Amino acid sequence: MGRRLAAARIDFDSWSRMARDNPDQFERQRQAMIETMIRSADPVRQQRLRQLQWRIDQERRRARTPVAACVALSRMMWNQVYGETGLLSAMDHLGQRWRGETDAEAWPPAPACGVVALRANQAEAGSAD
Repeated sequence: MGRRLAAARIDFDSWSRMARDNPDQFERQRQAMIETMIRSADPVRQQRLRQLQWRIDQERRRARTPVAACVALSRMMWNQVYGETGLLSAMDHLGQRWRGETDAEAWPPAPACGVVALRANQAEAGSAD
């Protein structure tokens, strides 16, 4: 309950003014609040929360505008629900296992990625000369 109370004390208007008038102070306080929230979590979950925050920060840095950052973070969150290894897929898999329709080895699905050749193999390199 203490964590909820800490989050409830955030005054949006004052944070908004600070972001507008003193972005450096806003960023310092934002990072301090995030760190406080992570430290208040169960120690077992803290590393995962730090990893998630790192991903969030990277998306924010990569975005050209605050709106673009918001869209990217929204996509990231929705992917956690609807993506190939998201919540709905995991729940579907659990249901299939419960009904005996699949085995434990089928989860999570293997990542779908291609291999990109960075240089030609020796035979191709020799024929190119």
